Amino acid sequence: KLQGSNGIMSLLQNISNNIQLKLTLFNIMGLSLTWSLGFILFNASTSIQGMSPSSVNLIRCLEPLASLGIGILVRGDAFSPEVVLTLVPVCGGVILASYMREGGNGGTYMSTWGVVLAMISNVCFSCRPYFTQRLQTNYTKSKKKGRDYG
Repeated sequence: KLQGSNGIMSLLQNISNNIQLKLTLFNIMGLSLTWSLGFILFNASTSIQGMSPSSVNLIRCLEPLASLGIGILVRGDAFSPEVVLTLVPVCGGVILASYMREGGNGGTYMSTWGVVLAMISNVCFSCRPYFTQRLQTNYTKSKKKGRDYG
């Protein structure tokens, strides 16, 4: 038998028997997928939809709005009216800047699908703290139990 295959089989056996390790791997995969998908969608809105990177970054300024939505819909967080009101100037600035770009001031093209892809990218990037927090919680739990994995 190959020694390497025994090591892999041992690792797979440990993973299948250990719920904490399964949760950690799930959170690592979730973090990796949301991070990658965020960048893929960002690049798709620039390359496929023909929007300039500066236009996509302008839409990406709405990431706090996506974070608020993820917090409410996924995590069940409650935000004070003051926190929600702080997003009004951010959204207003993005709307104003988008209008100025389209208004013929040397503006750049903004397609509907490009904006949609950029907003989905925002949602993906807003999921990163959720998975990171879960990883930190799992790491803290595993350290308390004397384990060395995260």
